[in-house]
Amino acid sequence: MGTSRCCLGNTSGNAVLVIQMGLGLSVLSLLLSFSTASADTVPVDSSSSEKLQTNGNANLEINNEICSYTVTTVTGKRAGSSTDSVISARLENSRGESVYFSELDNGKKRFQRGHSDKFVMMGDCVTNLCKLTLYTDDSSDFGAWFVETVSYSVQTPSGPEHKTWEVQEWLPRDDDSTELFLVVDDCPKETI
Repeated sequence: MGTSRCCLGNTSGNAVLVIQMGLGLSVLSLLLSFSTASADTVPVDSSSSEKLQTNGNANLEINNEICSYTVTTVTGKRAGSSTDSVISARLENSRGESVYFSELDNGKKRFQRGHSDKFVMMGDCVTNLCKLTLYTDDSSDFGAWFVETVSYSVQTPSGPEHKTWEVQEWLPRDDDSTELFLVVDDCPKETI
């Protein structure tokens, strides 16, 4: 992976945080500005996950590990199961860490009745994913989509992971709900 550089400096009473991560030939620059009384310049060396703390005013964890995810959807065989709407997905673990895919798009006609679709996308490496949220923009004349299953696989730095969610629901739901998302949460529940 490329290099990471970070500095935090004080500019006119505002702390300015600049993060640059070299990813191959492209350079990603992120500029965050937040108010603070004073700040020192803090160099950060390159590594997969680093914590930045300045005068107790700000904590920022930098995770520059990127993983390749394969997400597979299976559309139901019921009449009207297909959709042409834009579908997005968020995969989350029990700690609230997540990876979001703004559009499941594989360059082909997708979400058709009785078919499975495979999407390969890049995102932050997140482990132990147990919660799925699917979103629709409901933009199509045939907006409703019957989702049978959604699965993912990913090779993380700590090893391969995969999971399948049995969804068996319409998106949006086929009741009076106006919600344009559905959640399947298989995360362990805390017991008191």
